[in-house]
Amino acid sequence: MGRKVAIYCRVSTLDQTINNQLLELRDHCSKMEWEITKEYADEGLSGTLSREKRPALNALIKDAYWKRFDSIATTSGRMTLSTTERMTERSSGR
Repeated sequence: MGRKVAIYCRVSTLDQTINNQLLELRDHCSKMEWEITKEYADEGLSGTLSREKRPALNALIKDAYWKRFDSIATTSGRMTLSTTERMTERSSGR
């Protein structure tokens, strides 16, 4: 295994499940021969909420700061652009 990857999943309504996202991302990581270090999931939470109100995203950002993985695997639209920008700024020390 080469790259260490964290998986992040989010669904915004309680009638959705993260299972399909997890299966897709696990399969992709397996095909790429990436090691999944941890899976983070926020269920029933809107992407417009701040990171403080999204506990799994908050934990992911903290673990990214401590370099517990190399990359994040997520499905399209699960993290907003502003969230990604803030994560990049924090992990690079800006």
